Amino acid sequence: MALDAAARGLYVTQYIEYDGRLPLKALQAGLNRALDQYPVLQGWLEQNKTDGSVLLRWGSNSNSSNSNDSSTSSKHSSNFSFTAAERKGNSVPSIWSTWQLWWQGALPDVSGGRLAGAKVTSWPDAGKSILVFSVDHCVFDQLSAHKFLHLWLEQAAIAGAAAAAASATSAKPAAAPAAALASATPAAAAAASQADSSMFDRSCYSSMQWQLPQSKQECRQWLAEHAGDKCPFPWDPLDPADSCLMGWKGLLQSSDSEFSVWRIPGQQLQHWKAAAAAACPLPQGMWYSANGAAAAVLLATMYAAAPEKAQQLGGLHLSTVVNLRGGRCGMDIPEDSATNASVSGIRVWCPEPLLAAAAARAAASAADAGVCAASPELMHHLRTGLQEELGNPRGTINKQFEWFEAARRAGWTSKVQLCQGLLQTNAGDVVMDSITCSAADLPTLPGTQFVASSVRMLSSYMDRIVMATALPRANGQPGHDLQIEVSFPKHKTAALYKAWRQLGFQQVLTRPATLEGLLYPNSIAMTLWLLLGCLPWLLLRWLRLLAGRVRGAVRA
Repeated sequence: MALDAAARGLYVTQYIEYDGRLPLKALQAGLNRALDQYPVLQGWLEQNKTDGSVLLRWGSNSNSSNSNDSSTSSKHSSNFSFTAAERKGNSVPSIWSTWQLWWQGALPDVSGGRLAGAKVTSWPDAGKSILVFSVDHCVFDQLSAHKFLHLWLEQAAIAGAAAAAASATSAKPAAAPAAALASATPAAAAAASQADSSMFDRSCYSSMQWQLPQSKQECRQWLAEHAGDKCPFPWDPLDPADSCLMGWKGLLQSSDSEFSVWRIPGQQLQHWKAAAAAACPLPQGMWYSANGAAAAVLLATMYAAAPEKAQQLGGLHLSTVVNLRGGRCGMDIPEDSATNASVSGIRVWCPEPLLAAAAARAAASAADAGVCAASPELMHHLRTGLQEELGNPRGTINKQFEWFEAARRAGWTSKVQLCQGLLQTNAGDVVMDSITCSAADLPTLPGTQFVASSVRMLSSYMDRIVMATALPRANGQPGHDLQIEVSFPKHKTAALYKAWRQLGFQQVLTRPATLEGLLYPNSIAMTLWLLLGCLPWLLLRWLRLLAGRVRGAVRA
C-alpha cells in the first residue's frame, strides 16, 4: 500500500468477515452514512472493472463532496489496493497488503485514528466476504475501528434492504417495502454481530510473554500459548512446531542484526540544524538537514559511549534515508503525495579520528550545543558524502530508482512499493548501523524516547524491517519527530534476548509497530542467499519424512 509517511505514520491491515455479499451500491451507501455519522475521511468507493474488486479512495483535501466524482479530487487522493492470500486448508484466508503480514495483521491498541483504505473480496466456495481495511493507527484505535466497521456494515445492510424494497415487483407495492425495511434491522444486526464476533487475530509477535523456543517441545508450547497452530515461518506445513523451530534457528543464524528504534524530538533536530549551519557555512547550493545534524550528534555520541568498535574498524558507517520527492528518473512525485519515495542505503564512512575529535569537542562544549556546533568538519564530511552518492550515476540511489522507474513503466508498482528504511518525517530519517553496545546511551540525548524494537525477519522474497511511527501530538496531529534505528550485530540467543529486555522490550508490546518490506534487487538476492542456509535442514527434514513413510509402508 502507499504510505503517507511524511504526515500520517503507519497503516495496519485488518479484516472483518461477514456472511453474504452486499452489492457495491449498498457498500457505497453504507460508507457514506457511516462517514456522516462517524467522521473519518472524505472517501469514495470505486470498482475495478478488470477484477471486480472494490477500492476505497480517500482524499483529505477533496474538492468535491460527491463521493462518486473523483476527477476533481485526484490530486489529493491516494489509492489503497489489497489482495487476499490463497486459502490454506480450512483456515481463514490471510490478508496481504504491500507484502505478507504474518497470517493476519495485528491491530494495535493505540489512541486516535483514521480509516486509510478498505476493500471487499469474496470466497465463492465459502459463501463469505472479507472486508479488508487499513488503519492509520496514529489517530484510530481498535475500539473506534470496530465501531466504525460495525456502523459501515449496519448501514450497508440497511441500504441493501432498502434497495431490494425499491426494486420489488408491483404486485405488492405497499407490503414489499415494509417487509424489506422490517428485515433490514435483523440483517444489520446480523452483519454487526459478525463484525463484533470476528477476532482481531494478533500475530505471534504481539504476545506479552516472549521467550525463544529452544526445542520442538518448547516450540509446541509457545505455539499453543501464542498462536494456536499458526507459525510465523510457514515453510513446512506438515509440522508447525518443526517449522517454527526452523524459523527461529534461521532467524538467529541468518538475520543481519537486531534493531531498536528511537525517536528524537523534531524541535531538538531543528536546534542541531541551526547550530550546524551557524558553525559551518556550506558552499552555495548545499544545505544542512536536520537529518545530517542528528547523524553527526548520534555518531559522536555513539563513539563516546563505545569507541572500541570504531577504533577496531577505523571508523563507522552511517546509512541515511534521503527524501527524493520532487521527481527522479522521470517520476514526478508531489510533496503532498502519499507515496514513500525515500531510499535507504546511502552509506557514508566516517573515519575514527573525525569521530574522536567530534566527541571530544562535544564533551567540552555546553550540553545543549550539540555535536553539530562543535564539529563542523564532521557535518561537512557527511554532507559531502551524501552529495557524492547522489551524483554518482552508478550509485545506490540512481540504480534503485532506475529499477523502480522500469517497474513503474511496466505497471508493476501496484504490486510492489519502493518502501525502504524508516518512515519519512518532515524532519527526515536517519538509520544508524555498525554500532554495538551503545543503544542504552541514547536516552541521554535530550528528549530521546524509545519507540520500538524488533529483529530483521526473513520473508519468501524480501527482507522485513520494523517501521515505527511518530506518536501524535497533544492536539491529535501526527508528530514530525525523527526516528532513529540502531542495529546490533548477531548475538547468540541469550545475549540477544538479554539485550532486548535491557532495552525495555516490553514497551514494544504496548506501542507495537507495523512491518514493511525492503524491496530492491540486492535484498532479493540476499534473502535467497540466506534461505540457502536453510536447505540442509529442509533436506534432512524431507528425508526424515520419507524414511517415516517408507517404514510405515513396510510395516503395513
